[in-house]
Amino acid sequence: MATLVSTSEYKAWRGITVSTYDTIIATMLGWVSADVRRYCGRDLTNGFESATRTEPYAGNGDIYIQLREWPITSITSVTQVFAGGSTSTVDSSTYRVDPDSGILACVDARRGRFASWQVNASNGYAGNWLPAPNFVEGFLNYSVVYVGGYSTIPGDLQMATCLLTDLLYTRRGADLSLKSEVVGQYQYTRADQPMVAQIRKDLLAPFNNGTP
Repeated sequence: MATLVSTSEYKAWRGITVSTYDTIIATMLGWVSADVRRYCGRDLTNGFESATRTEPYAGNGDIYIQLREWPITSITSVTQVFAGGSTSTVDSSTYRVDPDSGILACVDARRGRFASWQVNASNGYAGNWLPAPNFVEGFLNYSVVYVGGYSTIPGDLQMATCLLTDLLYTRRGADLSLKSEVVGQYQYTRADQPMVAQIRKDLLAPFNNGTP
């Protein structure tokens, strides 16, 4: 698993010139990279990195599917998977993708049919409109093959990775239950959790799929 920041890049960030701590630095960068990917709803192995991906998605009866690894370079295929295992390739002329957001959408979807009918309290009828065409509702009933991710990891992600690794690096071996300490006239309060929350809010929010 590649880290979002290399050991040499992190050492340059910290001004570290010796190799004494290379092993623990590499380990911590792996932990933080996995945490950043998980928080942003990305692949834990190579999330954010440009790669060819084959991913299952659940149709939701709407016109949109949110692909995980944007930006999108290209869509190779969209395949509908049926309960018996048979498949049907979706015609590429019936969908398009927004490369920056990773949203895959049916083309020319219109409010064209009812999903269900029910009798209401006044003995009238009511129905839920669904767009047509749409991604048919089901459990992991679509497979999308595409190229997605960044050719170069954005600086915001690398900065967040370095800052979060700083918290681990400076706290290694410390009592994590200790919130504050007073020694004579000297007093300090640790701010680890607020700092993590602020880093995520300021630097990671633009890359978050909303599925941490």
